[in-house]
Amino acid sequence: MSSKGITEGYLLYYIRCHEITWQWFYGDKDHARTLFGEFESFVATLNWPSVPYIHMRNAKMRDHLSKQNALSIDEWDTGHLGKIEIGPAWQHYGRGVPLSEIQFWSEI
Repeated sequence: MSSKGITEGYLLYYIRCHEITWQWFYGDKDHARTLFGEFESFVATLNWPSVPYIHMRNAKMRDHLSKQNALSIDEWDTGHLGKIEIGPAWQHYGRGVPLSEIQFWSEI
């Protein structure tokens, strides 16, 4: 898998996405912002084929985190999906609470 620039870093990606979401909704919003800043540094190192989606997702998350307004978890997760479309995988990679492919496979 590393030949396509994909390593086990995807596990860190999903864990961090969920950690930031948890902190935003159930913990400390300032800590969520700090974690997101660290997360953006990690994302900048990615060499995945899906990285344009990840960058657009981060732009949307950055916008959410910059506001103090109360979003519901549904708005956080999918509220922006229908507003922009950058490609066929946006409905997957654009989610605020992303699910790994293995979670989809386990549903079959």
